[in-house]
Order: sequence, then C-alpha cells, then structure tokens
Amino acid sequence: MKKIIQLLLVMVLMLGGISESLVTVYSQDNDTNEAYKAYYKFLDNLIYGDDKDGGGIGVYSSKLSDPINENIKQEKGIIYAGLGDLDNDENKDLVCMYLNGDNYYNLEVYDFKKGKLNKVFSTRQPLNIGLQDSNSISTVHKGEKTYIGTYEYLKKDMGFDEVYKFYDFKGKSIDVENLEISCNLTLEQQKDVVDKKVDQSQFYTYKQTKNNSTKKLKKEKFEDILDSYQQGETFLMEHSSGTFYTQLDLNRNSEQINEFLVSLLIESMPRYSFEDVDDTISDSPKLKKFLTTSMKEEISKPQIKKAYEIEDGYYYLAINGKKSVQGKLETSPDVYFAVVKNTGSGDFKMLRLENKPFNNEDDIKSYISKLKDEGTSNEKTKNNIILKYKKVIIGVLALLILFILFFFIRKINNKNKK
Repeated sequence: MKKIIQLLLVMVLMLGGISESLVTVYSQDNDTNEAYKAYYKFLDNLIYGDDKDGGGIGVYSSKLSDPINENIKQEKGIIYAGLGDLDNDENKDLVCMYLNGDNYYNLEVYDFKKGKLNKVFSTRQPLNIGLQDSNSISTVHKGEKTYIGTYEYLKKDMGFDEVYKFYDFKGKSIDVENLEISCNLTLEQQKDVVDKKVDQSQFYTYKQTKNNSTKKLKKEKFEDILDSYQQGETFLMEHSSGTFYTQLDLNRNSEQINEFLVSLLIESMPRYSFEDVDDTISDSPKLKKFLTTSMKEEISKPQIKKAYEIEDGYYYLAINGKKSVQGKLETSPDVYFAVVKNTGSGDFKMLRLENKPFNNEDDIKSYISKLKDEGTSNEKTKNNIILKYKKVIIGVLALLILFILFFFIRKINNKNKK
C-alpha cells in the first residue's frame, strides 16, 4: 500500500500544480471583501508579525529540484496559503500550512462569518518520526467537494498501522472518514513471513470508521474507497523514510505568497461601477514609465493590479510593487491606490497616492469634483491676477508715455524760446 501511495505521488507530480479552486481569488460582495481583509490581516501578522514587536514566522522556501532540507525541523515559515470553499456555502475559506520551529508542520482552516475570523479546523504532523514511518497532509478534490486529508504510517515490531483520515466540512460540523490498514503478527506468523512461507498481506485488516461506526472491509472495497479520494489528492507535505517532499513550488514560495497577499488586498477593495480598463490602460508604456518615476520612493517595479476610468481622462489605480532583498520579502506587500489624470498626448499627472482605497465610489466622485472646482477656482484666481497685472502694466505704460511726451514737449518749447 505504501508503494501505491508513492506511485500516486509521482503521477500527480507529473500532472503538476494545485487545483485552481484552492488558489483563485475572486470577490462578489462586501461581506466577501471583509473576509479577504480579515484573511490578509491574519496572514500578514502570522508572516511578518505586528508593527511593534515583529516576531512573524516568515516564508519558507526551498529548492524545487531537491528534497526539502533536513533543517526544516528547526525552521519557521509559511508553506502554503490559498482559498477553497470547503463546506460548499459559496464563501471562500482560508487554508494555510506553516512551520513554527516546534518539530511539527501545521495546517489550519479559517472562515469569516458574522464579521469575525474563526479557526474551524487545525491538524499537525510530527517531523521527528522513525525512518520507516511516514505521514502527510493533503488537499483532496472529490467531485464537487474539497477535503483535507492526513496520512500516518507507523511501523511496529510485529506489523504496522496505516491510517488515512479525510475531513468533510459541513458548516458547523466536520465529518471524518477513517480508513485503516493494520497488521499485528504473532511470533509464529512473523517467522512464516520471514521464511516466505506466507505473504504478510494475508494478515492485513481493513477498517472503515464513519459516523462513529466502525466496520471491517474487504481489500477490494477498501481500495475502491481510498482510490476515490486519492485521484484528486495534492500533497502539501509528505514525510517518508526520513525525507520530506511537497508538490508545491517552494523555490518560488516567497513570490507566490506575496502574490496571494496582494490578491487579497486588491479583492478587498470596495466594488465600483466605473468602467474596468485593466486590459487597456494597464499596458500603456507611458503610464508604466510615469508610475516607475513618480513612485520610486514607495515601491520599485510598480504593477497595475486594478484600473478604473472614473470619467474621461481620470483613472483610479490599485498598484503593487516589490521591496525585496535577494528575492526575499522584507515587509508586507505594498499596495497603493492612485488617482491619475491623462493630461494629453499620453502624459499623466499624479493627483492622489494613498495606501488605503476610497470607501465607496461617491467619495471618488466627490474627490474628482472637488479637484475640478479647485481647478476652476484656481483658474479664475489666476485670470483675475493676470487681469490685475495687465491693468497695472497698462497704467505704468500710460504714465511712461505721458512722461516721454511731457519731456519732448518741454524740450521743443525750450528750443523755440531760444
């Protein structure tokens, strides 16, 4: 059975990637926006710590081409974060797995209901296990359902225990299906197995525990049930024979976690009815150059994640950039919200740059209207000042002309007298 698991792992690795249902971020309403805000705040604090004392666990990264480093037992860092509707209530739940330096890898599931972040599930697997033992944590997609799966293989002197657990989320409750293979040999049976008189598998016992009821199964039935789960299984972490494996690309983990946090921030924005111009203005070379120059003090390599056209020539942008040292995140990802104006010929002017979005589109409209009113008022003031200076200049010129005329007339009179 253990070989079957390892074969399945290799097959799934070849197919690659985590199911899209666990990593796609989308927003539908204000409640969802608030959920994403709460998920972001929780992950930001977990990874980077609070503003005063820090103390975050960071992001765990490893080379994809190698098994995960043995030092993982002492290391800290988030391994995975994603979204999935585990209880089919049409609301996204947060799934995260991390190391905390305590010789365990931990998986937790959170939801957001009634304005509150709630931990609805947690499990952990030990990192210090025997060389012949194994364990894993996985996500499992079976039909329309997503489950959390755990696996433990414990070698004993006279046999072994192998336990699969699949957690089915149902709102206020979680159903657990246990599939267990056990082998407990007598001394005589063990001798016969060693002498190859019998195959050890004939002493295996197959059990299923569901709804607090345990029953023995035939091998074929047991494997059919197990296979129905394993066909959609993705290993977030597997510890086998003293070696750690994962189907996650931990070589890019820092970048992927940053992208996920940014997506939570962007999707937590209020919903606006303005025209979405992501596909048009976001690729403007002049706008990209303008943002790179004007935002160099805030972030490098700014990327437009969301773009709205408020009205002709005025745009509202959600912008993300990078602050990194040797590929590792220094701080929480930065997202800025900018109002820019197209001043003509593709040139732009920054009107507002904040790290918090407007609360609603009425605030944006009021802001633009105020800018226009101020612009009109400033233009009137400018024109009045120009008119005033024109009058002064005309008066000075008139006096100068009168002075020149007076001078010439006087000079002519003096000449006539002579």
